[in-house]
Amino acid sequence: MASLSVELGWVYVVKGEPIFGPCVRQETLAISGSTATLATAVTAAEAAQEGGGSDFIVRLATDTDCYIAIGTTPDPTATAQTSATNARRFLSAGSYLPLSITVGQKVAVHT
Repeated sequence: MASLSVELGWVYVVKGEPIFGPCVRQETLAISGSTATLATAVTAAEAAQEGGGSDFIVRLATDTDCYIAIGTTPDPTATAQTSATNARRFLSAGSYLPLSITVGQKVAVHT
C-alpha cells in the first residue's frame, strides 16, 4: 500500500549542511486516493524537546507520487495558500522533503 512517512524532529546545521537530529514522533499515512491527515497537530511539548537543534521540521518520505500540504487545516488539493493551509507541493515516489513546521500545524497527503 502506498504511504507517506512523517517524521517530526530537529535539524542541526553543521558546517553549513543540514543534519537531521532526533525524531520526536513518526507516523505513516496511507495514501489511497483520498486525503489522509496527521491525527495530532504538532504540540508545544514536542516543539520544546529541542535537544540542541536549530529548527523544528517535518521530514516527509513517500513511495508513490503524491501532493502534500502543511497547515492548521491542511488541504493537499489546494492550489493557493490560505490562512489554514499552504498550497500543495508535489512529492515524487522514492523522494523525501524536509519542511519547517510549527505548533498547531498538521500534514496532509493526497494522490
